[in-house]
Amino acid sequence: MASFFTSPSFFIPNITSLVSIKLEGHNYLNWTTQFIPALKSHDLLSIIDGSEACPSQFLVDSIGKLTYDINPTYLVWQKKDQFILAWLNATLDEKVFSTVYGLTTSTQVWNALDTRFAPQSRSRIIHLKRELQTLQQGNKCCSDNLLTAKHLSHQLSAVAKPVDNEDLISYIIGGLNPIFTPFIAFLSFATRDQPIFFDAFQAKLFNYEQLLEAQNKSQSSEITQLAFFTPKHKPTNKKSRFPTQKNHHHARSNPNPIFSAPDSKTQSTRVPKQFPSC
Repeated sequence: MASFFTSPSFFIPNITSLVSIKLEGHNYLNWTTQFIPALKSHDLLSIIDGSEACPSQFLVDSIGKLTYDINPTYLVWQKKDQFILAWLNATLDEKVFSTVYGLTTSTQVWNALDTRFAPQSRSRIIHLKRELQTLQQGNKCCSDNLLTAKHLSHQLSAVAKPVDNEDLISYIIGGLNPIFTPFIAFLSFATRDQPIFFDAFQAKLFNYEQLLEAQNKSQSSEITQLAFFTPKHKPTNKKSRFPTQKNHHHARSNPNPIFSAPDSKTQSTRVPKQFPSC
């Protein structure tokens, strides 16, 4: 029995060092993503999925008759099962743990959790895929837009639904603003023979965004300078030295301006000649 606990092949570490989160229901996908590798790395997944059935409790003799001798493989299997059960219980939230209270084997607990939370998780996967496929840049800069896309991609990868590199780039391109149409056309031409890695795509996209920002700043500066140096004409009340269209028309309508009435403002006043007094 002592060799069983000290055997390197059956060393069971603290589960908290392998599974960092507690199952609360909504995080079932993330929880299983951490829990399943822990089982695989210690050859315990077969206990959960049923591929390693529980052996007979007692040995049989040479003629196939049961004896009262305990089967050693049964003891090993039971210990494995109870270790897994302890792992499961240690990583369950209090509310979730109350739903599996009374179940005595790891398989019972695992199946109960899968029945309750797996359908919600499948809906979550569909939602994440749809959100990634319909991603729109909107008023976000390229950096923020790519962070959103990579976050969705990482969530899908965490639940064993990784997104292909070309598909991820395609989703991002499909949601870019119309101002990036020349960039999209260039990228389609450049990648017609071979695909582009995501890091290279990201660098090219950022460079194009910086080019657009520099052009916008240059145009804004030119407009500001033009407005500054453009002379501003102030309105004036001075009369024109030339006759207006109305006065010009009046002059043409009177062919003999000599007999026209003199303007009171321009008519000179005759002063009688003064003679010296006697």
